[in-house]
Amino acid sequence: MPREHGILSLSDGRTLAYAEYGDPSGPPVLFFHPTPGSRLDAAQTKPSPFRLIAPDRPGYGKSDPLQERTLEQFARDVGELADALRIPSFAVAGVSGGGPHALACAAFLTQRVNRAAVMCGVGPLFEMHELGLLPDASAPPTDEELAAHAATMHQNAEAIAQVGISQSPAGDQALFTPDRIALWVRSTVEGTVRPDGMVEDYHAFTRPWGFALSRVTVPVGLWYGDADPVVSLAQGRYLQEHLPKAQLHVLPGIGHLGTPLAALAAVTQFLGRRD
Repeated sequence: MPREHGILSLSDGRTLAYAEYGDPSGPPVLFFHPTPGSRLDAAQTKPSPFRLIAPDRPGYGKSDPLQERTLEQFARDVGELADALRIPSFAVAGVSGGGPHALACAAFLTQRVNRAAVMCGVGPLFEMHELGLLPDASAPPTDEELAAHAATMHQNAEAIAQVGISQSPAGDQALFTPDRIALWVRSTVEGTVRPDGMVEDYHAFTRPWGFALSRVTVPVGLWYGDADPVVSLAQGRYLQEHLPKAQLHVLPGIGHLGTPLAALAAVTQFLGRRD
């Protein structure tokens, strides 16, 4: 049975919650959920040949919040979690807002992370806007607006899920069984118990990331749908161009919600390599 409620006391006194899925004796993979989301999102990957460990980022689910959280700070939390679980080296995988966090772990935990998978992962938006590589954005949401959005998602997760899927490309809709929709709803409700996680996530990946992409020297697999209106394919192409060992895989006709599911088999194969 999966262990969905592991709790770690971090060195600064905060609580970090995590779940474990898959094969306890398999190669370890740290999985980072989307924005919003929770440790429960990793259950979408089952059955898994890996020992899959999925933490709630600070402010999500059962993890204590941390104001002004940075990507580097989260990488340190992951290092503590790996120490506590006696895992010397591991792969990382991130979905959407979890993508920058996976790359941060590869950048700051260079002696421990052996490869990284990113599915529809947010790119370095600040950097890309500065270079004129993304359309001019509207005014960024305020913390109050983000908090209100998190509260709406918490209260209306099922209705939002149904609308989101109905508005997604046909390729996405075909991937969502009733069980997968129910799991998505459950994880969203868990992840938005408080708004802090979503607010701090947004700040962490829309500001400068705090590391050069050239620091990520492990193999990186990138999966992006060409029908994704949320995280553009341009962000995946930018990551491919600036990460030393990245390979981009484009999923035809797939949007944001379907990318993790459409890419699952290929991601599993990629993470299982040891080249």
